[in-house]
Amino acid sequence: MSFLGQLRALVWAVLDGVVICLIKPAESQRHVLIVRPDAIGDFVLWSHAGRELCAHYKNQGYSVVLLGNVMWAQWANDLGLCDEVWALDANSFVRNLWYRWSWLWRLRRAGFAKVIHPVHSRQFLIGDALVRATNAGECIAPEGDLSNIRCWLKRWSDRWYSRLIPESSPHKMELQRHAEFMRSVGFSNFLAQAPVVTQSKAEALAAVVSRPYVVLVPGAGLERKCWSVENFGEIGRRLIHSGFDVVLVGGHADCARADEVRKCMAGNVMDFVGKTTLAELAELLRNAVVVVANDTSAAHIGAAVGSPVVCILGGGNYGRFFPYIVEKHDVSRPAPQVVVQYMPCFGCNWRCIYPREQSGAVKCISDISVEQVWCQLEQVLPARIGTQEPVKQDS
Repeated sequence: MSFLGQLRALVWAVLDGVVICLIKPAESQRHVLIVRPDAIGDFVLWSHAGRELCAHYKNQGYSVVLLGNVMWAQWANDLGLCDEVWALDANSFVRNLWYRWSWLWRLRRAGFAKVIHPVHSRQFLIGDALVRATNAGECIAPEGDLSNIRCWLKRWSDRWYSRLIPESSPHKMELQRHAEFMRSVGFSNFLAQAPVVTQSKAEALAAVVSRPYVVLVPGAGLERKCWSVENFGEIGRRLIHSGFDVVLVGGHADCARADEVRKCMAGNVMDFVGKTTLAELAELLRNAVVVVANDTSAAHIGAAVGSPVVCILGGGNYGRFFPYIVEKHDVSRPAPQVVVQYMPCFGCNWRCIYPREQSGAVKCISDISVEQVWCQLEQVLPARIGTQEPVKQDS
């Protein structure tokens, strides 16, 4: 966070305090708030713990509200995790004062008795600020790290919690972190396991795609995490030659990359980039022979619906989100596989020390070859389609 960013955080926090003081808090009710305003992949990794957490409080007679990111809130509501899902536009919350203060008023007047903020890398101006506004008697969060917050701001926002859960190690996979947090708040038998997303009613889109098909996910939240479109195109051509249809998926921001991949494949691809809801995306991935993806939310969704996943992984956050480390295995569901070019600078939090093109990938990703990914796919595909090899088409 730059100096100007820190200054803005200070000014907004002071203004938040003034607004909060002017709003009379509602009396505490049997309401629990769970605050998770982060991205889609974070939600998917947490979903198993979230389901257990919500069920626990509902069984105790509490009404449970999940305050989530607008990107996935509707999907979470469809999955029935809790009584209500409130959708927050995180960008508007940090840029629009009126939007921000309307949320502070809403939280102040909701009467929450308990607030759980199970996010390791907390954000001062978003998650912490939301918790501060609630006036709940019990506010719990992990101690967390400094990835998204300055030390002095974290010391300030730590005071807004009644309990901070210490972590046994700063180097843990996210599923392990969720399990450790759950055990610390009373779920003594909770074990880290891969998330599971049950089948939804959004089957119409998946039904129009002929099988067998493979899903390619050429985009990611950061351009530096994206394997080249030429490489994705070559993988797509090989899959088509092996008898598979190829489907492209992603968000609206990935449309340009998808267009380039499609050109590399001479248009022989079904393009659903920017055209699916998350529920529809999950069902497309569920029926795929395999999912080939960058380090992005679709890779986690693919794993959660039980499809084989091959993830092209860099070293920025290596070990935190991929590869999966679990304490309880489901032998009927394949673990996501990663293709990695190991380097001594892994763990850089994407602050790459090597030069790169403006829209290119960092070195640890760009150095991954097509042959490395294809070798991993050859290990996955036969197991998925049985002993019969796919019918080859004329080139």
